Amino acid sequence: MSATSDYCFPEIPYLSLQFQLRSREAARLPAFKGSLLRGAFGFMLRRTVCVRTPQQLCESCFLNRQCAYTAIFETLIHDEPPRFLRGLPHAPRPFVLDADIEQREFAPGEIFSFEIRLLGTSVTYHPFVIFAIHKMAERGFGSRRQRFDLQAALCQDPAGEWHAFYDGATQAILRPPLTRTIAGKPDDSSPEQLTLAFRTPTRLKIERELSMEFDFRQLVFRMLRRTLELAHFYVDPAQVEWEFHHLLEAASEVAITRRELRWKEQNRYSHRQKADMLFGGFLGEIDLEGNLRPFLPLLRAAEVLHLGKGATFGLGKITLKTIDGKW
Repeated sequence: MSATSDYCFPEIPYLSLQFQLRSREAARLPAFKGSLLRGAFGFMLRRTVCVRTPQQLCESCFLNRQCAYTAIFETLIHDEPPRFLRGLPHAPRPFVLDADIEQREFAPGEIFSFEIRLLGTSVTYHPFVIFAIHKMAERGFGSRRQRFDLQAALCQDPAGEWHAFYDGATQAILRPPLTRTIAGKPDDSSPEQLTLAFRTPTRLKIERELSMEFDFRQLVFRMLRRTLELAHFYVDPAQVEWEFHHLLEAASEVAITRRELRWKEQNRYSHRQKADMLFGGFLGEIDLEGNLRPFLPLLRAAEVLHLGKGATFGLGKITLKTIDGKW
């Protein structure tokens, strides 16, 4: 058995929640909704759980180790991290937004759906997340305060089926959360060719510059770092193997045989910086060829966790398929 086959990726439990919002009135939302949703969610999560004044900084609040807001959105690093993670200003946020829908116009009564995945220990805070989404929709989106009602939330079981989880009419959680797990070990078989599709703009920094010129080793390193960081901070106990050089060496033997990528620029408004910001990334597909078995758990993890900068906004969404499209 090769060294790459011995590498065991950490298992990360997660909860996928699909929120269904019903428009109270005619609404117009931006094509890219990740920034709008993430900003409104963070604002309302803090408003609903914080018992201090709005001027209180989370870093100096004596409640920050027991707070749902800091656990999910203002992710502080309390203890000395491993050498590999030293210098990080914050831990990565333990959620991923998925609002991959470009529809902009919503008639009164029409449903707008999006997904939030809560990762690791953040799963326990799901009631706070649901309540924040309820209040966020009620308050309304954008400068026009376009209001919605949280009609329902669904959760996804380990088989991928969706089930009723929260009823908006009664404001009741209907069942315990159904969690899934990102697997840690490769399965027994795998194709030697795969297509990797980038479904939402993906922002990768290569040598400190945003780029869509990368090899598979560079891609693996960024997937691996995101997976290990999330496991370290949000899986208890964290089973993280920090020695992965042999895995990167094996990744150097996997070729990208087709690259059809295009850059898509888009803007978002940052309330923190009070300015419009460019938020583009690349879309498209690449074909991979080689011994892909050691990397399948990592590629599957990236489907859940997304890839690159802005993953919590919904950027960096990827999907896998065989080149003939049958997987």
